[in-house]
Amino acid sequence: MKKNILLFTLIILSFNFLKAQQVQKGFGTSNSTFLFGYTSYAAKSQCIFWPSDFTNLAAGTITRIYYKYGTGAGDQVLTRFSIQMGQTTETAFTSSTFFTGLTPVYYRDSDTIPQGVSGNWFYFDLDTPFTYDSTKTLIVQLIFPESAIDSWGTLGSSNNPAKKMISPDTLATTGDPTSSTWQDFGFDLATASGIYSFISKTNGFDFLLAPNPAQNDMLITTFNSALQTTDLSITTLLGETVYTQKLTTNSAYIDINNLSNGIYFVTLTDQQGKVKSKKFIIEK
Repeated sequence: MKKNILLFTLIILSFNFLKAQQVQKGFGTSNSTFLFGYTSYAAKSQCIFWPSDFTNLAAGTITRIYYKYGTGAGDQVLTRFSIQMGQTTETAFTSSTFFTGLTPVYYRDSDTIPQGVSGNWFYFDLDTPFTYDSTKTLIVQLIFPESAIDSWGTLGSSNNPAKKMISPDTLATTGDPTSSTWQDFGFDLATASGIYSFISKTNGFDFLLAPNPAQNDMLITTFNSALQTTDLSITTLLGETVYTQKLTTNSAYIDINNLSNGIYFVTLTDQQGKVKSKKFIIEK
């Protein structure tokens, strides 16, 4: 009995130290090659994100950033690829001028983005974590003079009002804000509660739960798996199944209003028989 109590206590403590937040602007369906594709259009780009653009918004230190696969077969290789980030109180580009004074957070002489499934996320672990103020506009700049596949796309939504600017010149001070697509984007935060990292570095089946802890509903997003029917179940620590559902999309909201406070497991099983389980807390 004492061993069981100790194990239960350790599980609770581990959750209290590890709970954190995945922030994202997602669910776009428009594909664009003007971010990680054509350097003749977008060797340099900046995207800006207002605090209201994000779900699960919180302040903290950004440790990993995400984009969403669009169309384009094969591994994308970017040459002299750099990411810089910054913040501003401005909510728009001024006279088509790129923001300056950004902080370098990532650089590779050659960087490969592995081929993935359209609608799934891929990510970059920052070399230098970026301190994020959730009351200000976030600026993300990408630069690479060469790419292996011009027609390599990422998903997003309408760039109206203009929150994306591009140029074929990596040294440009002004750019073109008329690209039709503003890419989906997300990031992981290191907060006082810990670091939440939800995707494995392998190409295996994985998924995100957010927020965690949850109260009334929870967003579940699958990764590294083709769009298909996936079986979801929620069980208690004692193995009792308290919820089941079939997922037919990569992202869905789960209603957990009828579940009591406590620790649970979410288990997904796809049609290839891949199984993945994660713990989460309901805390109302």
